[in-house]
Amino acid sequence: MDRRYPTTTKSRSAAAPAAVLRRQQSSGSNSFFDEPNAQQQQQQPRGSPSRIYDPKKNQYTKQRAPAIKSSSPAVDRIDRIAGSLFNFLTASKFNILGLITLVMTIGTVYGRFQLGRDPEESETFVAMRRFRLGGNHAMQLPSDWDTWTLSDFKHEFLCHHHFNKETYSMYTWDQWNTLRKTFNEAVDPTFNFNTDPVPPTKGYSFQVTGNAPPFYADQTARGAPGLFASRRITKGELVFDGTHSDVTFPDAHAFRKFMFALPKKDIACDVTKFIWSQRLKEDGPMHIMAAFNIATYVNDAYEAEKEVNVLPREENSLKLYATTDIEKGDEILTHFEHYDADWDEVGLGH
Repeated sequence: MDRRYPTTTKSRSAAAPAAVLRRQQSSGSNSFFDEPNAQQQQQQPRGSPSRIYDPKKNQYTKQRAPAIKSSSPAVDRIDRIAGSLFNFLTASKFNILGLITLVMTIGTVYGRFQLGRDPEESETFVAMRRFRLGGNHAMQLPSDWDTWTLSDFKHEFLCHHHFNKETYSMYTWDQWNTLRKTFNEAVDPTFNFNTDPVPPTKGYSFQVTGNAPPFYADQTARGAPGLFASRRITKGELVFDGTHSDVTFPDAHAFRKFMFALPKKDIACDVTKFIWSQRLKEDGPMHIMAAFNIATYVNDAYEAEKEVNVLPREENSLKLYATTDIEKGDEILTHFEHYDADWDEVGLGH
């Protein structure tokens, strides 16, 4: 028999010190390891943290000791809020989240305070809604924003990543509406897009008849969006007429305001493809033009390695006519170099 271990436990229970038993009886506890009772907890300093055993989680948690009830409801409310904030920030899994939230809140309040001190900057903020780099958090405008060129927008917004996608989704009505709403807010509040009954996903009112033009948008075999004939189009027939639907930016400053007011960089990248420069009158100034409907998907025949089938009859016209018969389903193609595009002249070059 191994005599290192006793044969009975009687001597073990009998050997309990009397002082320990008296301590248990005086505290009302049944175990030496029990937590302090309510009377002992109430003796904790007000507001000091205490470790409380949670039997449901089988672990100790750090909590604020019960505060002495105040005669003032406002004081009690503040104490409850402070207690909730303390528990939130001291919970282990929320420590980092709480710190990040606090820093972001302080940054937002400070930014709004700075805007309030500078009326001109505040007006710019309201008018342009700032620009967002693909997310929902407004970013500060770069100090040289009013000197950005078209190349700067493409470079800073990383448009090459956006354009390198294998497929391209056609714009929805909401996306076209975002462009139109931003144009009204940042450039020209008087331009009324709502008078046209034809939705931008179908084009625009053709020849003031309320009917859509003879084309529809679809993805080309090259992966880019394009326009295709919705019926047979005969040579000499009017195919495009953007007289009432195309928009004009008064200058480069207005265009930059528009670009920085857009909610996402991907939309701004698309706009660099949706615009062109053109003179609307002979010997007139060069304008920045855009079409916020599917007409802007018309492709260049040279890039498509196909023959041109629509061109304007006059250099300064917004109307394009069929130069040959176009069968239903054929892609509609023009020649971009027909327009005297000059980004330097409109202030967006280099």
